[in-house]
Amino acid sequence: MSVARGKQPVLIETLEAAGAIVADRFVAGPKSGATQAGNGVAAIGVAEVSAATGEFFSAVSSGVTVVEAGAAVADGDYVQSNASGQAITAAGTGCMAAIEAE
Repeated sequence: MSVARGKQPVLIETLEAAGAIVADRFVAGPKSGATQAGNGVAAIGVAEVSAATGEFFSAVSSGVTVVEAGAAVADGDYVQSNASGQAITAAGTGCMAAIEAE
């Protein structure tokens, strides 16, 4: 499987942070009150930048982007959010990971 280098976002949305947001981690919740996604919580996107409570930030909600891993993830694994919004291996549901080796 060949994966293009870098990010290829298709849809980027502007969200308002309801708490501290860390870049390159999953985010969840409504657009006007987004939080860092918790363990197994359905993500609405991946934060492109860090943000403080009340700040607006951009999140990739469709396409290819970088997500910080919270554990080892193999190419083709399905991933979900851990308690900190990092990607961890999921049991057959979630987003599919494509690992680029450098």
